[in-house]
Amino acid sequence: MGALIAAHATVDEPVDLMVMWAPVLSGRRYVRELQIMQASATETTGEALAGITVAGFNVPPDLVNHLKTLDAGKLGGKPAGRICIVDSAERLAELDPRHGLLAEVPTSTLAAPETENWLFTAADQFPGPYRDIVEVRRRIQMLAAEIDAETVLGDVELAQGPPLRPDVSSLRSHEFDHDGVTIRETHVRFGGTHGGGPPRLAGIVSEPVGPTDASAAYVGITSVGPGRLFVDLARGEAARGRVTLRFELGGFGTSTRRGGAPGSDFYHPTAAADIGDAIDHLVASGCPAVTVVGFCAGAWSAFELPPRPDLAGIIAVNAQLLVRTRLLHRRQWPGQSRWADQLARIAQHREVRRIVMKLEREHPLPSPAIRRVGRHAEAGTAVTLVFAEGDLGQVYFDRRAHRPGGLRAPQRRPEVRVYPGLGHLPSGDARERMLADIHAAAD
Repeated sequence: MGALIAAHATVDEPVDLMVMWAPVLSGRRYVRELQIMQASATETTGEALAGITVAGFNVPPDLVNHLKTLDAGKLGGKPAGRICIVDSAERLAELDPRHGLLAEVPTSTLAAPETENWLFTAADQFPGPYRDIVEVRRRIQMLAAEIDAETVLGDVELAQGPPLRPDVSSLRSHEFDHDGVTIRETHVRFGGTHGGGPPRLAGIVSEPVGPTDASAAYVGITSVGPGRLFVDLARGEAARGRVTLRFELGGFGTSTRRGGAPGSDFYHPTAAADIGDAIDHLVASGCPAVTVVGFCAGAWSAFELPPRPDLAGIIAVNAQLLVRTRLLHRRQWPGQSRWADQLARIAQHREVRRIVMKLEREHPLPSPAIRRVGRHAEAGTAVTLVFAEGDLGQVYFDRRAHRPGGLRAPQRRPEVRVYPGLGHLPSGDARERMLADIHAAAD
């Protein structure tokens, strides 16, 4: 759906190249599929439901109606000089070359075999398309080189060779009113300068234009989050006089991995160091005490961070407490040994994976994340675990926390908050109550 929205967004200002990965070409068809999924879960026909609720995420009626109007074949213009469609071989074979978009714009395709297990699986955990990402990057570089060598882009003749890149430096900071208070948001780059290289990580600092309360500051692990969770958190805190840095871990968005390594994964061993760089950035700007807020896998990565005096707290929303990176059915790491790579391929076979995950849930192993929660609590870090009622992380916590190696000692116990109706992807009134409690805790 993101590819379809991007095509509509750029049709009036075409870009040089648009890469559409597993694109949805018809918003109406996409909505219909979601309605069928919802109806199968609620035993109610799709037509009878005003909005859509799938996997704990709510799509309001107005947005559903808007999505129905999106159609890549009826754009009324060209969104790009070239298009590259990335998808599984089976889905690429189903593309109709006479489609309104593909017939109008020079289009190439790239088969990405890992797409199926990445996007079209019902598993709670799914492998990232690491090898596909490498191939997509190569294709982009190749097409970009071709574009730069040409003097014509689509029907527009370029006066001086390759397309000009606009200067957006003046857009890196802007001020606006939020909750009746003028706040400022600034795009920043930081981290990775210890060896003299350019900053690797990208983020957005939200802060008040007026006086700042330096007694509390926040780091949000991802710039947007489900349902714009971190946007609302950061702007709400700025309206209350506090600073928040929401940023992307290395490998996501425009943040790059250490050493320029390919791939992206919240569970990567370098994620904790990235979070540490974000804390360092806020501390250097005058915030002595920082609370880290993470969702799901981002919360897991926050626990990997070693305790430190300027880490005031960790707020973990629907944390993935049961993930163990050493279990090969979880993921394939870029650069792992050939033997481990072969084991991972076997372990990630659909039937093998299903059996292993069932055994893991029925007989869970001690979780390193549980131990690290206790380690932070003992060090004086205020750890708060926030769960939707019945979330898998809560179920695991209830089963493991008070066993040997868990959190039986009072000084190792976190605060636990459960919000009925929150959903795994926080939404609705429960989401607003959760945000209100986070804001109130620092007031």
